[in-house]
Amino acid sequence: MSDSQNDLTQESHNGVEVSCYRTRPHSIPELVDLACEQFPDRPALVSPAESLTYTQLRAAALRLATGLAGTGIKRGDRILVLLPNDARICVVQLAAAYLGAMTACLNVRFEAPELAVLATRARPEIAIVDANLAAKLPPTALPIDCRYVESALGSLADPAFQNLLAEIDNHVQATVMEDDSAFMLFTSGTTGLPKGALLTHGNAIHSAVTYARYFRSTQDAVTLIVMPLYYATGIIAQMLQMFVVGGSCVVCPQFKAKDVVDAFARYRVSYFIGVPTMYQLMLLNPDFGPDRLPDFRIAAYGGSPMPGETLSELRRRFPGLECYDAYGLTETSSPATIMTPEDLDSKWGSVGRGVPGAELRVISDAGDELPADEVGELLIKGPMVIPGYWDDEEATRNAIRDGWLHTGDLARIDRDGFVYVVDRKKDMIIRGGYKIFSVELEYLLLEHPAIKEAAVVGVPDPMFFEEVMAVIVPAPGASLTADEVRDYVRKHSADYKVPKYVRFMDQLPRNPTGKIQKRQLREALLEGR
Repeated sequence: MSDSQNDLTQESHNGVEVSCYRTRPHSIPELVDLACEQFPDRPALVSPAESLTYTQLRAAALRLATGLAGTGIKRGDRILVLLPNDARICVVQLAAAYLGAMTACLNVRFEAPELAVLATRARPEIAIVDANLAAKLPPTALPIDCRYVESALGSLADPAFQNLLAEIDNHVQATVMEDDSAFMLFTSGTTGLPKGALLTHGNAIHSAVTYARYFRSTQDAVTLIVMPLYYATGIIAQMLQMFVVGGSCVVCPQFKAKDVVDAFARYRVSYFIGVPTMYQLMLLNPDFGPDRLPDFRIAAYGGSPMPGETLSELRRRFPGLECYDAYGLTETSSPATIMTPEDLDSKWGSVGRGVPGAELRVISDAGDELPADEVGELLIKGPMVIPGYWDDEEATRNAIRDGWLHTGDLARIDRDGFVYVVDRKKDMIIRGGYKIFSVELEYLLLEHPAIKEAAVVGVPDPMFFEEVMAVIVPAPGASLTADEVRDYVRKHSADYKVPKYVRFMDQLPRNPTGKIQKRQLREALLEGR
């Protein structure tokens, strides 16, 4: 990546001095316009329902932007989106970008109570909701002045969607700046309240260009997107990266191992990024090999550590496959570090070195920078770091100080600059790539009248990396079963948050200050799991 390092220039963004690529598009509309000029007839988006060239994609996005402008949507407004992975969500995201508005895309696996909280926090001017999900997010869950559009088909041909598309040629688009917000992506924190991370056009473009340069992507690249397009990975590491080089995005609504392997073959997929669990499940399929998938060239992963045996089998099955480990957060617009294939074996366990423009340091609890190989909190600064959170100055001040993102991850950086993440300071569980914040579940459990106290911890799992364990202290005189706890969580939250393990105790272990000792709890419970 020496060429990329040489292409860096110092600039000020949102009041922070960072190193940016000299040669880059300066907004998502400029990125799409350039792709349309250079690759007009290349397939940009492919899904089971339709296929759009770059010319068709840009035309659809501009027509939708013009239609949305006719409803009053303008620069800085929020467009709430509850759509599965298909062409509609991509076109809505691009249309918003052309207007200088931002999309707040919601997790389709969330249940009504979770979605209502996010909708309230986003305060959208318009909501575009898939008809199959409308029961989870009805108009009554939205601000009274929010326009509601229910989309009945999984394609752009849906009449409700078509009604939003302007027929006129005089398209409306705003002057969009790099520091304008393009996406509101929801994350969480130690308070349990969701936060809307504001990713700017500049954040997204820098990260998309970074991926394209690391993977040496070209217009012949084809990626299969099963990562949700309400996550930074799907949006940036795949969709926008392909737009940088004129590649093709095959959009898949969900991950099912057999269907994904079949799609690899059908669309001649060359690049895939997913969580390790996805690779483990695909490797169970005998068709997942070079005889059927000769075009597969790049395998990237992140979200949780890749088991050594899984990586070994992947490389054995696909000789010459280039494997990359990408580490990042929503707040870093996807990659902060990337481990390249050349260093995988010699630096096993590392997530790689900082990407171009990234500054990394490790600090002690007192805030002092630590020398090489000492463990502390990892801080990141650069053009990929978001400016803050929507309507939450306190959370922004706590997370980002003088441009430095305090990740909450405990790590060490060796003398060669390789980062090793050793633990998570934040109380978070990663199950199959999905982030589960313990405190959110604890708040939910404590609302149950039969529960006096609750603690949620992650326990190791060979397939999903971690599973959820809930430890319950019942209310005096209350009777409660593990299945009742699971049913309660399932009713109020996403299915992947339902605890696999439920344990009951008379009291939770606490330190002298009253804080629950989760490490002690986890170790004790693992013995009897």
